[in-house]
Amino acid sequence: MSKIAIISAPTMSSREIADLVDRVVEGTASQVEAEALAFRIICAEFIEFKRCFNLSINKDIDINEANQISNSLERVHEVVTQSANSFIHYPRIKKSIEAAGLVNLSAQSVLITSLYNIDNDGRRPRVKTYLAKNSTNGLIKIGKSINPISRIKQLETGSGAKLIVLAVIDDDIESKLHRQFEKFRKHGEWFFDDGSLSKFISELKQNSGKGQVWLERKYRMEQAS
Repeated sequence: MSKIAIISAPTMSSREIADLVDRVVEGTASQVEAEALAFRIICAEFIEFKRCFNLSINKDIDINEANQISNSLERVHEVVTQSANSFIHYPRIKKSIEAAGLVNLSAQSVLITSLYNIDNDGRRPRVKTYLAKNSTNGLIKIGKSINPISRIKQLETGSGAKLIVLAVIDDDIESKLHRQFEKFRKHGEWFFDDGSLSKFISELKQNSGKGQVWLERKYRMEQAS
């Protein structure tokens, strides 16, 4: 099957797609097949972004809808980021998916921030930046959400791994932290910690009276309830 046929085949069954994914993971798919599958994955994320963007321009959008849009964007990005790891035998394609994901992540950050520039009983919700550690693999996620506790619980449900809340910052500095720790990025919003992130978090704790919001205790209490 040609690349064009794979890309434009809306009738590909779930079984056919799964078989193609298996061959990509095994490294037995042709370069053309792998490229076509990658194109479909990249398009899926951009299509979801377009859908969420169209929803976001609704002037009657409320906080709950904004949260749903934000969570949907983050979930799709996580799936696409994880999909890139399936292309280990096709390094050039893997890098292309990761690069496209970073471009879309930047666009998502702008959209997510704009989602919360809406009045809610006279108040404007504040987007917070959170750092959470995957207790299974040790990777640290640097993300943002208007409700970090709820978002972290969703991530735990989706990944099946316990996430340890390291910090919640009462400001949207996600992009700044991504740039600061870029060389430690594993994929998407997940980062290795060579000690630099731990040092950064320790310094935050020492200066927790300067605008930082610490929700670790509250989060643990909610987990237990």
